[in-house]
Amino acid sequence: MLGSVLRCGVGGITLGVTTLATFSFVGVPTIPTGPPRAVTLQAALLGGDDLPPGFAPAPGPPAPPGAGCPELLAHPTAGWAGAVERNQRQARTGLHLWQAVATPAGDALSRLRARLSHCPGVRELPRPIPAGWAFAVSVGSDHGYLAAGQVGSAVSVLRFLGPAGPATEAATRPEAVAVTLRTALAKLVSVTGPPQR
Repeated sequence: MLGSVLRCGVGGITLGVTTLATFSFVGVPTIPTGPPRAVTLQAALLGGDDLPPGFAPAPGPPAPPGAGCPELLAHPTAGWAGAVERNQRQARTGLHLWQAVATPAGDALSRLRARLSHCPGVRELPRPIPAGWAFAVSVGSDHGYLAAGQVGSAVSVLRFLGPAGPATEAATRPEAVAVTLRTALAKLVSVTGPPQR
């Protein structure tokens, strides 16, 4: 009995010393637990394969100075650290889809929603999907929507605008808004992984 206890103890000590020596030489393995890096988030932006034919990259809106409603609609995620964005345009129809993906601190998505709800001419739409929200918006002569959703700590914000006409009307129907937002969040999950429970 004493012999088996000694063998077990010596084996445990040997294993511990070997493990310590290995970690000293190779390094201690780590598992990243912080928010996704900007390089990762860039891959979560919608691309040509995720959108109807004809959408191509276009210059995005500048972040205007000020904090009023026009500035908020022009650049909803201005000031969010680490946000990546992409603007795409369909030349044939004049439709624009701007998207930002970020891991903002705190509850930035709820604050954005609250700020939008106080803007004149902005109307909250029925919830397109359980994990998101949408507002009907107008910027200049263009009409469309601003929608957002969240997966874990990562958020995706979409602003879709186009001139009055059948293409804009079709793209801003509730089912079309839901499809675009679902696609954006699925792309986000494919890059960041499902939220931790």
